[in-house]
This record gives sequence, structure tokens and C-alpha cells, in this order.
Amino acid sequence: MLLTVDGLEVLESGSMHVLHGETAVFAFDDGAGELTVRLRFQDKRNAETAVEYEELDEQDVRLTFFNFDDPNGQGNKKKLLEVGEYRGRDLYLRYFVVGSRDSEHMFLHYTWFLSERSS
Repeated sequence: MLLTVDGLEVLESGSMHVLHGETAVFAFDDGAGELTVRLRFQDKRNAETAVEYEELDEQDVRLTFFNFDDPNGQGNKKKLLEVGEYRGRDLYLRYFVVGSRDSEHMFLHYTWFLSERSS
């Protein structure tokens, strides 16, 4: 089965429980190429919600999510976050994080997309 959204292939989708200070590691490896994406969650009091992108090397990227503590959830909506290249195609992330102002617990919903295949 191939699932697409607006022409983008859905590579993986899911949800997980995370805590401030933790790092979730997504290791994409199809045998022909590898890409590691690290999602880190930090709470910085009196600061804006933000996502910081850092390329550690060609196959390793870190995304740091700051201040995702909204119980109504926060995400990147229709604007996908481009995080690298995998299988010769652009890899994108759509995320939605439900947090708590009284706790370090968060619930992360994620979908990984691949750009259209080249002709």
C-alpha cells in the first residue's frame, strides 16, 4: 500500500510519549543510505516556542523543540519541516505536540513525508 498526501509519500506516522530533556531518535536506513534525526525537547522558561535545526553531519540532524507546553497542542500545520534527504528524496516532518504547563510530560504526534519521485 502506498499512502500519499498532496503528492507526498507518507513514510511513517505515529505517536509517542516524551519528557522534557529526552531525545527521540529516528534512524532511517534502507540499506543504501542512512539518515538519523534526533528530536530533543527542552523547556526554557520565559522564552518563545521554537524549533531549532542543527545539522551534525551529512547523515545526522538534531531538532530541538523549545517550550512545547500547550495543553491544546502546537504543531507546524501545513508548513512541513524539511529535515534532510533520504532515498534521494527530500524528507519532511509534520508534528503536533500536546504538552502541559504543570508537568514535563508531552505527547508527540509525527508524520514523515518523502517528496515526489523524480522522473
